[in-house]
Amino acid sequence: SEFMALVSHELRTPLTAIRGFAETIFDFWEEITTEQRRHYLRIILDEAERLSKLVTDFLDITRLEGGGIDWECKEVLVAPLYGKIAALFKEHPSKAAIAIDIAPGAERLKGDPEQLYRLLVNLAGNALKYSVPGGMVTLRAAPDGDAVTLSVADQGPGIAPADMERLFTKFFRAGDAVARKTHGTGLGLAICKGIVDAHGGRIWAESEPGKGAVFKARLP
Repeated sequence: SEFMALVSHELRTPLTAIRGFAETIFDFWEEITTEQRRHYLRIILDEAERLSKLVTDFLDITRLEGGGIDWECKEVLVAPLYGKIAALFKEHPSKAAIAIDIAPGAERLKGDPEQLYRLLVNLAGNALKYSVPGGMVTLRAAPDGDAVTLSVADQGPGIAPADMERLFTKFFRAGDAVARKTHGTGLGLAICKGIVDAHGGRIWAESEPGKGAVFKARLP
C-alpha cells in the first residue's frame, strides 16, 4: 500500500504537468507566442525526463529485490569510471568541482560496470544536490584488505543523527530543507544498497551535522 500510494502520487504529478501544458499548446497555438511555446515545451521535456527516472527507479528496486537483473562480473578500471561521472556532472547547477583521488592498489576491482556506474551516479548526484555553491565533491578509491572502498564526499550540511539509520530504507527521505525542496522517491540510496549487496559488499555513510557527508561502498 505504501508503494502504490507513492507511485500514484509521484507519477501523477509529472503526468498532470505534461498533459496540462500539452493541452495549452494544442488549444491555444495561435494565441501564445513562440517564446511561450518554447517555455511550455521545456517544462514538458523536463517533466518527461523526471517521469522516466521515476519509472526507472521503480523498476530497478523491484528487479534488485526480485533478483531479476543480469549481472556481468568483469574487471573495472576505477579511473575511467570516475572520469565518466565527472564528465556527466560537469555542468551541474551547483557549480561544485569534482576531485578524483585513487590510491595505489585501488585502480581496479571486479564488478558489473553498468551497475557500478549507476551506484556512483546516485551517490555523486546526491552529493552535488547537497553541495554549497562552488564547493567540492571528492571521489576516492582506497585499498581495504581484499577489497576496494569507493567513497563520495561532499561539503554540504551533513546528515542528522536521527536520519542515519534509515538512509538506505526504501521510500525514506531526510527531513532537511534540501529534501523538502526537491522531488524524489526515496529509492536512490535503497538502489545503491541493492547494487552493493549484490556485489557482496557493504555500504554506509559517515557524517557530522554541518561538516558534510561521505558515502562509502566496500566492494570485494
